[in-house]
Amino acid sequence: MLDRIFVYGTLLSTSTKPMAREFAQNASLIGPARTPGRLIDLGNYPGLLEPNTPDDWVAGELWRLHAPVSYLPVLDAYEGCAPNDPEPREYTRVVRAVTLDTGEVADAWVYLYMWRD
Repeated sequence: MLDRIFVYGTLLSTSTKPMAREFAQNASLIGPARTPGRLIDLGNYPGLLEPNTPDDWVAGELWRLHAPVSYLPVLDAYEGCAPNDPEPREYTRVVRAVTLDTGEVADAWVYLYMWRD
C-alpha cells in the first residue's frame, strides 16, 4: 500500500492543531513539496481543488506513514471521507504526483475538496 501522503493545511508540521501532533507521531516528514491544484479558504482549514491552469500549484509537505493500513482510516475520518461518513463527502482521497523541493517526483495520497469548484 502507498505510504506517502501530501498535506497542505491543518496537518502541516507547523500546525498547532491537536491532530497535527498525532499525525506527526504516526508519520515521518520527507520534506517540502508541491502538487498541481489550488487552495480555497474554508475558514478553519483549506480545501485543495483541481488546477485551472498549468501554473496552479499548492505548496505543502510530503510525509511517510509508519502504518498506512491502520492510519489512513484515521485520516479519512478526520477529513470526513470515511466509508461511514454521510454523502456527499467533503473530501476524497486520491493518488497524485507530488514534486519535492529536490525535484524528485513521487506518488502520494492527497485529499481533494469535493463540495465546490
